[in-house]
Amino acid sequence: TKLNVAVIPARSGSKGLPGKNKRLLVGKPLILHTVDSAISSGVFDLIIVSTNDPEIKLLLDDAKYEKIVVDQRPEKISSDKTEMFDVLTYLIEKYSLHSDTLLTLLQPTSPLRNENDISEAFNLFDETKYKALISIVETENTVLKNCLISNNVLEGIRSSDLLFKNRQSLPKTYKPNGAIYIYKVKDLIVNNGFHLDLVLPYLMTQQKSLDIDNLNDFERIESILN
Repeated sequence: TKLNVAVIPARSGSKGLPGKNKRLLVGKPLILHTVDSAISSGVFDLIIVSTNDPEIKLLLDDAKYEKIVVDQRPEKISSDKTEMFDVLTYLIEKYSLHSDTLLTLLQPTSPLRNENDISEAFNLFDETKYKALISIVETENTVLKNCLISNNVLEGIRSSDLLFKNRQSLPKTYKPNGAIYIYKVKDLIVNNGFHLDLVLPYLMTQQKSLDIDNLNDFERIESILN
């Protein structure tokens, strides 16, 4: 049978804010905000928390989290250089996830994304039409003028047309906000990573898109929740 699986990655060893996944946000460890939203969304058959931190396992040993599988992540995929794709392929193999399985990645650093966002995104995602769903937030549209430098030459200028336009006449731009990613297992494997064709955008507000990287972010989100 086809499974809907949520993966919540919770590596220890954050450089920006050490121990952030366990840090209390309005009296509840940060990771539990995402775990509780995933459970309350009602869309998952299985929720896997991937961690290399034994203390996170203890947080989830509570009886009310009996539907959660805590996967002890091997050290080789626990560094800050580990790609998320490596973590997902490890879990796909370990749990023999069928190619039709829908994998939803929920990062704990987006605690303002709630169960309604998860279930709405999930219900909007039509597998017959799209290969993936990514939650996004509107950005400053001047990013259309951004470029790279390679061998001391400007690269990646989209067009002189965009480069010299004023902000008001540029189209709107968006970026992934890190809150929700939905993929089919088979597409992840076939593409050997995250593909960008036929991706359904799920637009979220600036506030819900706030992401925790450092202490300032944490305190800002705490004041919103309070």
